Amino acid sequence: MRSALIVLGAGRSGTSLVAGLLADAGYHPGDRLLPPSEANPTGYFEDLDVNALNDELLAPLLRYGDPPVPASLAWLAALPPWAAPAATAAQSDRMRAHLARRPICLKDPRFVFTLPAWRAVLPPDTGFVCVFRHPARVADSVRREAERNPAYFAGYRPTDRATWAAWSAAYRQVVALHATTGAWLWVDADELVESRDTSGLTRLAGVPVTPARIDAKLRRSVPESEPTPDVAALHEQLRERARAGVRD
Repeated sequence: MRSALIVLGAGRSGTSLVAGLLADAGYHPGDRLLPPSEANPTGYFEDLDVNALNDELLAPLLRYGDPPVPASLAWLAALPPWAAPAATAAQSDRMRAHLARRPICLKDPRFVFTLPAWRAVLPPDTGFVCVFRHPARVADSVRREAERNPAYFAGYRPTDRATWAAWSAAYRQVVALHATTGAWLWVDADELVESRDTSGLTRLAGVPVTPARIDAKLRRSVPESEPTPDVAALHEQLRERARAGVRD
């Protein structure tokens, strides 16, 4: 069993499902969790204090986003690849405190951009799980969440193109920067729900990961538009990585 796992991926891409599977397998998801909601009725498995720390790291960089997003929606930011955050000594100490309980699984979509700041304090055997699903499903999910919770999205309209920009920025960052070092598993959430095959997660985690919590009825997003060719090509690249299994 690894000391730590980091689950990351664009928001509304199935990261909560994967983090829940790992929590069921014995990984601690944090002490103060984001409560379930209509959008995620089985839970997010995100530590609110980790979210707050990642928001702090991203705050100085949000002005570089295209399109820009409010600070409360940092998980939807489309940041350029050079916009890498740096942690202060105090922030690094807070990271170490979050990692004190082992084995731990930290999940936050913001990790797609903040992971460089965390790398220095992560245990050497940390494994990384990058979760994705079809970008059109992500756009539909974000759009429906904005309709359900207009106050949270006040001042920002998540168009499909804006969501695809954030989706692309997230995964290009992971492919080009993060996944060059460490043990990585790429999980196609659409395929995971259909196949219920958790063998890759079992191999990475070093402990049996069962598919009990996978419920196809929770796969509610229905694509209403086709992503642009560059977004579709990136999605296919991610699918190829998922088929390759764990990469050390």
